[in-house]
Parts: sequence; structure tokens; C-alpha cells
Amino acid sequence: ANFYKNKQVPLGANDYMLFPQQLIDHIPCPICIKQVNIRGGQIKSEILNQGASRAGVIIIDQLKARFENINNSEYKGNFMKAELEGRLASSGPMKVNAVFDMSAKDFKHQVHAEIGSMPFEKLNDFMFDFASLEIMSGQLNKAIIDISGNNKKLACELYLGYNNLSMNLLKNQNK
Repeated sequence: ANFYKNKQVPLGANDYMLFPQQLIDHIPCPICIKQVNIRGGQIKSEILNQGASRAGVIIIDQLKARFENINNSEYKGNFMKAELEGRLASSGPMKVNAVFDMSAKDFKHQVHAEIGSMPFEKLNDFMFDFASLEIMSGQLNKAIIDISGNNKKLACELYLGYNNLSMNLLKNQNK
């Protein structure tokens, strides 16, 4: 049996969370919030990969975030914007800009993320269990991630600039 401190089972590799548009749409009364600012927060993601004994954990800390136009009214041109800055795995500076079409029935969205210089080994807490690999050495110089999609399909472009990356594949922990 597995026990989780917050009583929530971590997401599996094939699970997904609701889109922000869905979450806001489920609010039973009209809302229109011009802007929300968050400082000093943290985002923690846990993903339980099939065959892993525990969830892979990745944290963005020193978070500063701004959300604009949190609005569940249905009209063309209703876009929610999110800007986030923080440090990935307490190391790499990270900036994320996202746009969510609040009126699109297919939950259309676009995300652009950039991660600055950091030692790749800082990702091992996540990679051990999520991808069954250990990063031995390497330096991430810059990563750029562009995502566009909806509830049916997703397109992702990834750029990784790095030096001296060395990894070991790990055996499945449950075999």
C-alpha cells in the first residue's frame, strides 16, 4: 500500500490535470479578476511513472507570477495571460509566458518557457523516478520550450543548449 502525506496520489505518466479554462469555467458564478500577483510561491509537480517505486518530483521555487484577465465570461477575444519567473530545481532561472483562450471549447493555449544555465545533475530528483536515468554530469546553457495545443493535440518545440552531458540508464526499480 502507498500512503501520501497530502492524501492525493501523484499523477501517473498518462494522467493530466484540467486545463485552466476548465477550472475557471467550473466556478458556478461569474468572475472577472483583472490581475493577480504572487510572490515567494512554489510550484511542485509529482509524476508517478509506471514501474517506478516513487514519484518524480520537480520544484520551481522563488516564484513570481502574474495572471491577467481571470474571467469565465464567454466572448471572442477573452484571453487569460500568465507570466511566471522562478528557479527550476533551486538552480536554473526560468521564465514562462502562457496565453489561454478562455472562449475556445477545445481549451486552446500557447506556452513559451526559457530555462537558463544550471547543472543538469540538479534534475536527478525528478529524472531518477520519472525517466529511470541518472545524470552524471553536464551543464544546461539554455532551454527553450514552445508549446501550442488544445484538448485533442499538442505541438512542442524544444531547444537544448548544453555541454558535457553524461547519463546512466537505470534498471526498472520494480523488476
